[in-house]
Amino acid sequence: MIFIDNKYTSWYNNIINTAQRSQRECYLEVHHIIPKSFYKKISKTGWLDGNPDDKNNLVKLTAKEHFVCHLLLTKMTTGIAYKKSVYAVKRCRNGKPGTLQYIPSGRIYQIIKEQWHLINPFNDPGWQNKQALLQKGKIFTEEHKNNLKKSWTLERKQLMSIKNKGVSRPNRATNKGKKMPQLSGSNNGFYGKTHSDETKENAKLRLQGKLPPWSKKYATCEHCGKQMDLGNFSRYHGKKCRLQN
Repeated sequence: MIFIDNKYTSWYNNIINTAQRSQRECYLEVHHIIPKSFYKKISKTGWLDGNPDDKNNLVKLTAKEHFVCHLLLTKMTTGIAYKKSVYAVKRCRNGKPGTLQYIPSGRIYQIIKEQWHLINPFNDPGWQNKQALLQKGKIFTEEHKNNLKKSWTLERKQLMSIKNKGVSRPNRATNKGKKMPQLSGSNNGFYGKTHSDETKENAKLRLQGKLPPWSKKYATCEHCGKQMDLGNFSRYHGKKCRLQN
C-alpha cells in the first residue's frame, strides 16, 4: 500500500472526491492523485506501473487545495515516497517573479524547512563520506586523461563559441567592462531587433512585483486538459502541447 491508513489519508481523499464531483469556474491547477514522481523511481522497485498522466489519476484543484494536498502527502507516506513528497512541497514555494506562487504561513513554512533539512542528503555526514569513498583511489586511464586534454583545446573553444553564438554567458569576474566578440554586433541573436511596448510594460510590472495582465486570464488545453494562464498556454500548450497527436 502506497499511502498510510490514517486521518491525513482520509482528509486527502475527501478533498479529491469533493473536487471530482464539483464544477467550478475559477483558477484551477491539475494535480496527480498518485504523485507523478512515484512512477519515475518507485516503479523500479515494483511499486507502481502505468501512465501517471491517465485521466483517472488527474484532478483539478484550487491553488490552496493543491498545496494542502501536497502537505498531506508528507503525513501519509514513508520511505522514498515521503522524501519525494517533502521535495514536492518545497517545490510548491518556488517560482519565477511575477508568477502565481504558494505563500504558506510562517508555521507551515517552518515545518517544510525542518522536514527538508532532515532528508537533504547534503546534510548527512554518512552520505558525504560514502561519496568521498567512491572517489577515493579512483585511477583514470591514460586514454581518458588525453581525451580530457583534447576536449578543451583552442579549436574546441572556438567551435563552442560558434555553436553558442547569440547565447549570453557573461563571466563577471573575467569579462567585467569587456565586450564578448562572439556576441557583439551582427553575431548577437538580438541584433537589429527591438522589444515591443507590450514587452517593455510587462518587464516593468515584473520589476515592480506585479502580475502581468495575461496572468489573470486562463485557457484550457484541448489536448491534455490542463488549465493555465495565457502566457504558459501559448508557450507550452495548444499547438505546442506534447500530448498532441
